Amino acid sequence: MASASIVPVNPTIVYQTMVKLEPSTPWQNTYNETANAIAEASNADPLYTDEMGSYRTAALLIAIARHESTFKASAIHPKSGAMGLFQIQPPTARLAPGREHFKGNLLLQPRSAAPIAIDLIRTSDRICAKFPVDDRLIWYAQGGPDCEPVRFPESLKFSRHVFWNARQIDKYFRELLAPMTPIPSTISNARELPVTGEATGLVPPKAG
Repeated sequence: MASASIVPVNPTIVYQTMVKLEPSTPWQNTYNETANAIAEASNADPLYTDEMGSYRTAALLIAIARHESTFKASAIHPKSGAMGLFQIQPPTARLAPGREHFKGNLLLQPRSAAPIAIDLIRTSDRICAKFPVDDRLIWYAQGGPDCEPVRFPESLKFSRHVFWNARQIDKYFRELLAPMTPIPSTISNARELPVTGEATGLVPPKAG
């Protein structure tokens, strides 16, 4: 479970962020379920240990889901078979610790997909540990087998892009939560390849 010192994610803030990022999708009526799932998973198993660790986890999940599916929980890639918010292939989901018998169709359910995404992000961080933090989603993007930026340039671009956008979302969260601070009206929508930012490592899996 998350430490008592970590600020818990409010699903309403996640929902508001999703609407600001993608305000016109035909599936906006599913955002509430997705926001609740992201908040629940981020609070239960945060990737970071600082006070805003759960929100930083939610920011990363939002950044991935926006990039991969524009928040469409029912998305299925016609070629790869990747499924759900985070566009995870069922065989990749089964690479997560303790998920050997995971049923692929559950990836279409946000409450099942979000914890899997956290598990795979953490696995990717471990496998790619010798590289800068912003490069450590290469394994996640590839679904394995390893983490070599030279071999997977598109996955490297994905990794840096997602981490950059996650930091913008995290800044937005902090502005929303700051006392006496007006709610910001915009979030950066930049989609270009960013410059690698400050490295901050992920925490190991929760015990038990």
